[in-house]
Amino acid sequence: ITISASGMTFSTDIACRFGILVTEAVLLSPSKVACIVPPQSVVGPLNASVVIDGISSLNSTVHVVATRVPHILHSNPQNVRADLETIVQVTGKNFVPNLNVCRFGRVSGASQVLSSTLVSCAVPPQPAGTVELSLASVQGDISSNAISFGYMPSSTVESVVPSVGSGIRGELIDVLGSGFLDGDETRCSLGGDVFVKAHVMTSSAVQCMLPSMSAGTFRVSVTYGAVESEGSVYFAVGKRVEMTGAS
Repeated sequence: ITISASGMTFSTDIACRFGILVTEAVLLSPSKVACIVPPQSVVGPLNASVVIDGISSLNSTVHVVATRVPHILHSNPQNVRADLETIVQVTGKNFVPNLNVCRFGRVSGASQVLSSTLVSCAVPPQPAGTVELSLASVQGDISSNAISFGYMPSSTVESVVPSVGSGIRGELIDVLGSGFLDGDETRCSLGGDVFVKAHVMTSSAVQCMLPSMSAGTFRVSVTYGAVESEGSVYFAVGKRVEMTGAS
């Protein structure tokens, strides 16, 4: 903490006293002293003073409050488009109202503490990559642990080959475009309801094995977590003709 006063003189023998405990101090200017507050076992008002050359002066009061360290468990989603501003929900424990900053690496966004276990964070755009997500107060006196958070590059779907199929389980399709990212979360999405694992051949081509599908036309996209590719291409499943006999 910083204690402000006037008329302080430079001394090599300067300290801060909190109750009966004495800690280090730094004279920042003739009107400010920086003090290290030691951990306290009792909450409530605590007498504070500056000790210069063995003489206590500048008495003040510090209010000690009980708080637990905020702890993040995970975010939803865990990855976002790097070029878009969006919102993520952060879950954990011991969240307090003055955790009003979400830190994404070196960039910060506003937060809204919804409960002691849930915080909503505004995610600012920044270059693609992985950063550390943490929560803090504006003053910096309270902060949480950090978890990994991903900024994903944008991708675009341009075509699907073939564009028509029979709907039989095991059919392969190649999705062509740009910006595809290889990873465990990369999927082909058909109609936004069917998701299958994608094999990323290059950044411009992925291959997917389809499940059994009913007749219809399905929009095809490539997703990485909650991040979906741009572009509109479609895969059509025709009606199956089943032979019941011959005459």
